[in-house]
Amino acid sequence: FAIRQSGNYGTELRTTWDAYALFGMEQPEWVTKWELDLDFLSDRGPAAGSVFEYRGSDFFGLEGKTWGLVDSWGISDSGEDNLGDGRENIPPEQDNRGRFLFRHHQELPSDFSLNLEFAYISDINFLEQFFEKEWEEDKDQETAFYLKQQRDNWAWSVFARARVMDFLTTTNYMPQLDFYWLGEPLLFDWLTYYTHSSLGYLEALDMDRSVGDIYPPPAGDEGP
Repeated sequence: FAIRQSGNYGTELRTTWDAYALFGMEQPEWVTKWELDLDFLSDRGPAAGSVFEYRGSDFFGLEGKTWGLVDSWGISDSGEDNLGDGRENIPPEQDNRGRFLFRHHQELPSDFSLNLEFAYISDINFLEQFFEKEWEEDKDQETAFYLKQQRDNWAWSVFARARVMDFLTTTNYMPQLDFYWLGEPLLFDWLTYYTHSSLGYLEALDMDRSVGDIYPPPAGDEGP
């Protein structure tokens, strides 16, 4: 429970609740935490969110280390974004703003590993305004699938990525296959062989900024 004052949000009332204790439920061993956030920002509006994290070694009956998280937060925003010098008082593209992030990593039998991610952010400035540290330091949030098998000095992988948020400039992988063979001795150890082969279909996508922008247009310029 916290109360504080800031120039961006006004008076902030922040509360975090242990969901299992709140609902009187027993927390499973594989769940690290499940927290609920109920907040009110006087200059912006009411907000709510949830953080669910898990970790284990026998997920869906498959042996191997596993971890993941589901992180969501939304706000009914009645204020304006202030993101730094020259980027003050920017009206949000929409009143109902938020984010949803799912990440899952799992080590599988036969030296396989799997990474899944799904991310949705309501608009281009949301993460920078409300989760600045995450926006600056975390990996890019994306919707992607990555499966890899690695053994000894060889590995192969399949990677797929699709753009969900059209305000990002990115590349779709539909998908891409890679094969690695590193440090293989040849000709009585006189030569060492390295190879990386790749095959895929990629689609480069520019951001769609027909609505809003990360920077306000200069005075007298209505923008594209």
